[in-house]
Amino acid sequence: MVCPCCFLWQLAENQESYEIRTLLATTTVSAKGVFQREGKLWLEAIHRRLGARKRMINPYFAEISRDLPRELFDFLVRILKSVPQFKEPRCFCASNKKGTVLTFTIKALFRQFMSILTGFSEDRVDGFLKRTLKGARSGNKVKVIVSEEQDLALVYKNRKGQLKISFHYGEWNNYGYPQHT
Repeated sequence: MVCPCCFLWQLAENQESYEIRTLLATTTVSAKGVFQREGKLWLEAIHRRLGARKRMINPYFAEISRDLPRELFDFLVRILKSVPQFKEPRCFCASNKKGTVLTFTIKALFRQFMSILTGFSEDRVDGFLKRTLKGARSGNKVKVIVSEEQDLALVYKNRKGQLKISFHYGEWNNYGYPQHT
């Protein structure tokens, strides 16, 4: 025999879970708001990485990882493919069963992409892509480099549900001489 209190408790739990399922099924989320926050996190991570120590292997190369649902990344790719300026040879997109790669070969195009994604002006986005160092390397300037030889890539790994942002950057001393060659 079931205790009446236990029965009422189970009934209340089922009612709450039904309300939660209904709420999840009927609520819509704005993609704009999600991508604005995510894009800002990407830019802040790039800016932070520019000030970090150089690695021994690939000293002027960086990768940033973010967990991102597959559906959001697919939506982002669909948007990019629909805009004419984000086409080859300035922006490449390739997919296979393991993942998808988006590469930018022009910095201005990546700046424009991040501006559209975050809602920031291109000048504000550019501020995240460069940095003046402090400490032992005080006064040195560091900037993200995007070119045909050193592209910026967004790599999505299907199995892990993870996005990696890979980019090259350069450092110039107080006198403007490059330290990254």
